[in-house]
Amino acid sequence: MSTELDWLRERVEAVMGARPGVTRKRMFGCDTWFRDGAIFALIWKTGRIGVKLPDSEAYSALARVNGVEPWSPGGKMIMGSWLLVPDTWNEDEDALRPWVSRAWEQAGGGAAAKKKASPKKASSKEGAPQKPAAKKAARRGHDER
Repeated sequence: MSTELDWLRERVEAVMGARPGVTRKRMFGCDTWFRDGAIFALIWKTGRIGVKLPDSEAYSALARVNGVEPWSPGGKMIMGSWLLVPDTWNEDEDALRPWVSRAWEQAGGGAAAKKKASPKKASSKEGAPQKPAAKKAARRGHDER
């Protein structure tokens, strides 16, 4: 017997098509999709499809769509970069496809994913003297024998 979540899994896979590097796993009690080890989509237990959009412009664009909500498992902590698409998109492949595609692209480290802020470099100045590491203090009873 097929459940609604089985149907949604088939829907997401149909929208995704044959994309390289995609694997499906069970995590968080739901179906999840990865691209070369990086998670990019899921079907939450409530029957909502979620996409991970680390690019702030893509995230903001989708967040403005009516019916989109941040993914908040348990209703307490919001998962960064994750949005649940409107449940009406469960039956609207044309609305769902571009966002699943964007999530897949960003999971692959492509141009869209690279828009994310790059990590700051270490603040040590070239040529500045380095402070020596502190020596460990001998503990009584352990070093005295």
